[in-house]
Amino acid sequence: MHITPYNRQYKRAISDLLFYSHFSQVHLDWHDPDQWLDQNETLTVTAWHHEKLVGVMGASAPFHNTSWLRVLAVQNQIDPKDVIPALWEYLKPSLSAELITCLAVERWVQSLLPHIGFGYYDEIITLRRTGFDLPKRPPISGLIIRPLEHQDLNTVCHIDTQAFPPPWQMSYDEIRQARRIAVISTIALLDDIPVGYQMSTLHQQSGHLARLAVLPEMQGKGIGAMLLSDLIMRFLKKQIRSLTVNTQATNHKSQRLYQTYGFQRTGYDLPVWLYGV
Repeated sequence: MHITPYNRQYKRAISDLLFYSHFSQVHLDWHDPDQWLDQNETLTVTAWHHEKLVGVMGASAPFHNTSWLRVLAVQNQIDPKDVIPALWEYLKPSLSAELITCLAVERWVQSLLPHIGFGYYDEIITLRRTGFDLPKRPPISGLIIRPLEHQDLNTVCHIDTQAFPPPWQMSYDEIRQARRIAVISTIALLDDIPVGYQMSTLHQQSGHLARLAVLPEMQGKGIGAMLLSDLIMRFLKKQIRSLTVNTQATNHKSQRLYQTYGFQRTGYDLPVWLYGV
């Protein structure tokens, strides 16, 4: 087996591996694999055996000293323990980020991460609400919530990086792609100053609050709640009564907000692992 950097001529072989292999994990949020590979080709490595692709590993470009392992796959007839450590040893020197994280969506990935130096860091939990009821909220003087426009993206990126610590921040490219996919994206302005935003997607008959952020100095003033109320009302006008959201198990503040709106944990939790823990 030999390891090589990604080359665009490998794209078809990688696509087939990701689609057909049982040992495949893709955690790309807003991008499809082909698009993501072209943007992160310098941080993707491949494993070959007798000219056949047997494994691939890819990480996101560092953003605020954080990289995520986004793509991991191994050919069906091969033990991942024989491929993933070799891919990691080849990729690791290319990662300049201080924080290297991985969301363990698949059990086989979770079982391998400790063997390459990762330790448990946090948990991503899922909450869901249904129905029409909303808690009553007094209006906030000077607050306006309007649709988010392309020209707001730089401001939204600033809000996001201020509202979340690493490794939970989103890059400008991720925010831009998220807005393209979102069915409802809004921004909150207090006395004409942007203070928060949200982006939400729709799958079948269920909405998903993909991102909600408020500037730290404006938190605790009800702005996040107003963004959430406005979002729910917009979904209800579309006859969408079900809404899900993900947050960190350690983010108790956000959980209290969502519980106020009738969100309950679904039990679908995914561990986040951090290299070097």
